[in-house]
Amino acid sequence: MHTPSLTLTRHARERCQQRGIRPADLDLVLDLGAETDVGVFLGRREADVMIARLKRLIRHIERTKNTCIAAEHGAVITVYKADRRRGHAGGGPAGSPRRPAPSR
Repeated sequence: MHTPSLTLTRHARERCQQRGIRPADLDLVLDLGAETDVGVFLGRREADVMIARLKRLIRHIERTKNTCIAAEHGAVITVYKADRRRGHAGGGPAGSPRRPAPSR
């Protein structure tokens, strides 16, 4: 639930300042928190779920880094792990234009 139209009252601004809560923190709570009868709460459970998702995403990124997809005219021609030591950095011969990424 993200509600960018919320405005902070003077009281809320003072409490944020006193408690070290930044505007980005408020956005995060609004985005990830659970609605309660008094507002939005980002508790341990919600935070742990998002942290687990982000860790899986990081592992996925680590596993797929240096992967190149060669595509032309909307078709994947080949895929490979780029290896700069062998000259497979994904750009083709020096001076040749890079192919656009395939559309998803």
